[in-house]
Amino acid sequence: MQTSDCAWRIEILQRGGIEWCRVVHGDAVVGGLDIAEAHRTLAAAGVDLTEIHPAA
Repeated sequence: MQTSDCAWRIEILQRGGIEWCRVVHGDAVVGGLDIAEAHRTLAAAGVDLTEIHPAA
């Protein structure tokens, strides 16, 4: 999932039955998050969560 300008991404990862998220903005990566933490990270950065859409 990402913003329409592709500046922010949420990537969902899975390994060994464990799922987690990471938020990517340029070279900055914050990983090991659950989806609620990823949403809070984006909101704290001023990203409008209604602007997050599935990546094309």
